[in-house]
Amino acid sequence: MTTQTAAGGPELRSDVADQVDRKPRSSRAIRAEQPKQQRAVALTPDERREAIAVSTLALILEHGPAVTTREIAEAAGVAEGTIFRVFPDKESVINAALVRAFDPAALRTAISEIDRKLPLAARLEAAVELMQMRVTRIFQLMSFADEKSAVPGRPSIIPPGAHQYLADLAELFEPDADKFDMSPLGCAHLLRAVTFGSTHPLFVQGAPLSAAEIVRATLHGACGPSAPETEPSEGGDASC
Repeated sequence: MTTQTAAGGPELRSDVADQVDRKPRSSRAIRAEQPKQQRAVALTPDERREAIAVSTLALILEHGPAVTTREIAEAAGVAEGTIFRVFPDKESVINAALVRAFDPAALRTAISEIDRKLPLAARLEAAVELMQMRVTRIFQLMSFADEKSAVPGRPSIIPPGAHQYLADLAELFEPDADKFDMSPLGCAHLLRAVTFGSTHPLFVQGAPLSAAEIVRATLHGACGPSAPETEPSEGGDASC
């Protein structure tokens, strides 16, 4: 919009004039004025593989192995092409996730962090809860992790030293070793067996035993610590 000057010529409104006088700005200048976004920390190939495997494992546990690389990429927050820069194919991604699920390292770390100053039953209940979570997760994966039907060339998903956490369990018994007829390692074997048999869906009808029930059964048997003394039955040992 214009107005007339005293001389009759057109006069630009001040706001319009400002826009006319303003020189076009280059895209570089515009970008320079915009707040800079902090770039994500670059991961090493090993770190990227680990991050993708973690995301893939979560998808497998929820949906099974029929996940797509697009879903994996979305879950991992990366471009689909990034997956194939660190993995040769989808099968390798699935296998890496399974290897991670069966790796006892996380369980060993969690058991080692249980406070040794807690009472024995509390220490063991904490360990049983950790083992129950592991058993439940592994059972979900076993239907398609069976090595008999594995793709040719797939490496074993059972890592070396998969049972090393028994030694960590045994350490939980060490402070009270004088209370048992079995060695701490033997007690660890027993606790693991009771936990597995009381948690695995193939062996449990209804709800699995709680960690407290598993520990009581391991430490005191079915009768419990306050069971009355009984006389041996004829031709047999004492009940309980």
